Amino acid sequence: MGHSCQEESVEHIGIVDVTTAGAAMCANAVVRHSADYFAPGVHPEFTLHSLSFHRYRDAVRNGDWEAMVELVVESVTKLHAIGADFVIIPSNTPHYAIQGAQLGSPLPILSLLEVVSEEARAREYRRILVLGTVATMRGGLYTAPLKERGIEAVFPDDEGQRRIDQLISLNSAEVTAQSPVLQGVLSDCRSQGCDAAILGSTELSWLLHEGALKMPVLDTMDLLARAAVRRCAAAMVWD
Repeated sequence: MGHSCQEESVEHIGIVDVTTAGAAMCANAVVRHSADYFAPGVHPEFTLHSLSFHRYRDAVRNGDWEAMVELVVESVTKLHAIGADFVIIPSNTPHYAIQGAQLGSPLPILSLLEVVSEEARAREYRRILVLGTVATMRGGLYTAPLKERGIEAVFPDDEGQRRIDQLISLNSAEVTAQSPVLQGVLSDCRSQGCDAAILGSTELSWLLHEGALKMPVLDTMDLLARAAVRRCAAAMVWD
C-alpha cells in the first residue's frame, strides 16, 4: 500500500495582503501549483490578512521603512495567532523592509527577493531587466540579491521608469501588453542585451508574458506562490 500524506501535517501559509489584487493572484497560484505536489484538489491551508491599504501606501510614499516593518509584523502576528506556520508577502515594494520584518516577525517570512533571485541563478541568467513601480526600480530593490549571485540588474532610463509606473497606475482594463508606450520602453530595454525580465508588480503580471516581452520572464507573484507550495511539500509528514 502506498504512503499518504497526513493533511494536518501540511504547513499553513500566511499571506500578508498588502495589495489585495496581488494577494489574490498569489493565492490562486498556490492552488494551481499544488497540483504538481499534492493529490487532485488538495492544497495547503492558507490565510490572508489585510490591513487597510492606505497604511502601506503612506509608508511607501514617506519612505518610512520602519513603519512598513511595523505594519508587516502586525499582520504576521495576527496570522501567527490564527495558526500560520510561515508567511509570504506577495508585493514587491514592502521588501525594502524585509530584513527588519524578518527580525521582528514571530514566524519565518519567505523573501520574495531571495526566491526570484535564486530562480534567476538556477536559470543561469547573467543580465536581467527589472520592471515595476518607480519605487521598485529607482531604489534598486533587486540589485543586491542579484549581484550576490553574479547577475546584473538593468533598469529602464528615468523616462522609461516614469512611463512604466504610469502604466501600472492605470486601470488594467485600459491597458494591454501591446500598449505603444510599453512596447517602446521594452524595445529600448531589449537592446541592452538582457537574458530575461523580472515582472516586479502585480499589474505587470497581468499584462505581460514571454511572448509580449519577447524574452523570458520571472513572474514574482507566481514564483513566490510556487516556493511556498514547495516548502509545504518538503515539510510533509507521511504515514
